Amino acid sequence: MIKSLLLVSILGGACTLGAPSHSTNDYPVVDLGYAKYRGVRNATYGLDYYFGIRYAVAPEGNLRWQAPQDIESHGKHSSGIIDATIVGPQCVQGPTAWANGTNFGALQVLGASSQIPASEDCLLLNVLKPVSPKSKSLPVLVYIHGGGYVTGNSISSDGSDFTKYAQGNVIWVSIQYRLGAYGFLNPKEFDGHEGVKNAGLLDQRLALEWVQHHISAFGGDPSKVTIWGGSAGGGSVVNQMIYKGGEKKPPYRGAIAEFPWLQPYHDDTFLQKQYQNLLNDAKCGNVACLRSLSPSKLETVINKSYYTAYDAGLYSYGDMFYGPSVDGTFVHDLPSVEFNKGNFARVPLMTNHDSFEGILFTNFSTTSFNENKAQWQKTWHSPTPKFWESLSQLYPLSSFGATYYEQPFFRSLTFPLIALLAPLSAPGVDPALWQTQQINGDVNINCPTYYFAAAAQKYGVPAYKSIFDAGVYVHSAADFPIFNVDIFTVDSSVATAVKDYFLSFIIHGDPNTFPSVSHQTRTHWPQYGKKNYAILNVSDTNIAAQRDPDASDRCDFWHSQSAIVRN
Repeated sequence: MIKSLLLVSILGGACTLGAPSHSTNDYPVVDLGYAKYRGVRNATYGLDYYFGIRYAVAPEGNLRWQAPQDIESHGKHSSGIIDATIVGPQCVQGPTAWANGTNFGALQVLGASSQIPASEDCLLLNVLKPVSPKSKSLPVLVYIHGGGYVTGNSISSDGSDFTKYAQGNVIWVSIQYRLGAYGFLNPKEFDGHEGVKNAGLLDQRLALEWVQHHISAFGGDPSKVTIWGGSAGGGSVVNQMIYKGGEKKPPYRGAIAEFPWLQPYHDDTFLQKQYQNLLNDAKCGNVACLRSLSPSKLETVINKSYYTAYDAGLYSYGDMFYGPSVDGTFVHDLPSVEFNKGNFARVPLMTNHDSFEGILFTNFSTTSFNENKAQWQKTWHSPTPKFWESLSQLYPLSSFGATYYEQPFFRSLTFPLIALLAPLSAPGVDPALWQTQQINGDVNINCPTYYFAAAAQKYGVPAYKSIFDAGVYVHSAADFPIFNVDIFTVDSSVATAVKDYFLSFIIHGDPNTFPSVSHQTRTHWPQYGKKNYAILNVSDTNIAAQRDPDASDRCDFWHSQSAIVRN
């Protein structure tokens, strides 16, 4: 019980926060042309909320695993005013078999909320607009939630505090998309007419198009849209940037990919086994049968598929099982390959990661490199003996000795929690654990931020990168000061500066140029450069420029092995 309480108290901020209570009976109405929505005003925050606005027809029945249909053209519209005062249903959530133990991995489900009903009819978005806007046409941020592509919803990260902090300068939009097998079932059968691959990414794309067509009704400027997401939301931002090989005129002008989750984009052989596993669990022979199942029956068999596949060794610890893959249409090639070739939308990019990204995806019950190797062999595509030899040389156990434990993380309150969850009595007892967390963090998150920033610089696109070495230090910690999560609080001036960087980037496409709404000066955030690889390091008490530690032999190795690690 104490472990569960610690998890909730320390990292509960990643859970759904929801909108603040309403202090007035003022209910504004917005006319979208095809429908009218009634929102609710929060006088305390100075914001109008519009929850659960449909951007697509419900992808139910025969529309399962089909491209989303835009609501304006295909929906049935009422002449009445539609209520948008309460949060709509979240998309059906998925478990991940390895996350149900006592390990830190269980935290991946924090994007979900048991208090919000789940439904296949979930292609909804929320809009938060200031009551007193600074101009008639405001910059817009579109937030794509995280959750490993299997959990999460439009209020997993509540935009209320950030939008309030912006003092009338931005409009917040948060979107939902199909998750798990509903959004990322990608068998070869979908290459024809039986379905579409990466349906969840297509949902996100349609939501961005909805914003282009309708955000002006809320006072937003469709030419000043920034897409933003963390974890799988950050990975989604990357996927939108490489849509169809990179668009010259994307429906956004800036991108923020926070701690982007780049789990393996599994190959066709894996995807067929995944599909067959689901068919077997459903006692079906094809997708038509799956479409005929009732919502509750389909949810049951999809949930079962996570466990049967895990028990069969189809995927391993740290892999969410369902997620994006290369389909040749939306995703032409692996993200690292596409960025390296310049096949991405050339818009200013901001990216970051936390200092201990890998620990949430590390199995505490394995105690040696060989045990972890057995798991990685299930995750990666045909690693060679040379691959394993190089990996051992780049991450020797000697690198995780006394000097490693001098990092601030090991003096934080997060570390004792990990010691409770893992078989540790002292920091130096199990260097294999920290070796594994470093590998997991580097391959899936840390090194991809280096690839993307370096590729942007290579092709003349402004890029800004930071490392968040503060707060709880682990995956998603960088978001805590932005969303006013008051846990292991960093210095207030640091938290304010972090919010100012993001606000400036959303307004001007540069984290430095917009003055702080709190009238606070901040350290200049340098553009990422080929010669100096300059980034910002954010600590609990200070922000300073430094050379990117990910511009390293380790990350160059992972980049060269993209065909094996599949990202």
